[in-house]
Amino acid sequence: VVVAAFLVGRIRGAGLDNAAASLRARLRSGGLLAVVDLHQDAAGGPPPGMAWTWHDPALLEAALRRAGFSDLRMAGTGRFFLTASAIAR
Repeated sequence: VVVAAFLVGRIRGAGLDNAAASLRARLRSGGLLAVVDLHQDAAGGPPPGMAWTWHDPALLEAALRRAGFSDLRMAGTGRFFLTASAIAR
């Protein structure tokens, strides 16, 4: 199991593919990736002054699939958080 907590928002644009590949490289086939990150919300987010990138969930899903993940599940908690899980192929 690899847990990426509050990591995705720290990755800039094209770096998402490299990050997804790096996460995949740390798992055996069948291993689980769990992601918890901030979801864009007018009432919350990262602390002021912290650089953050809001990735559309569809872009994150596509990057994970390109890196070799399947069985992706993504959900918002309604406010503040995005959760995702995926299995390494």
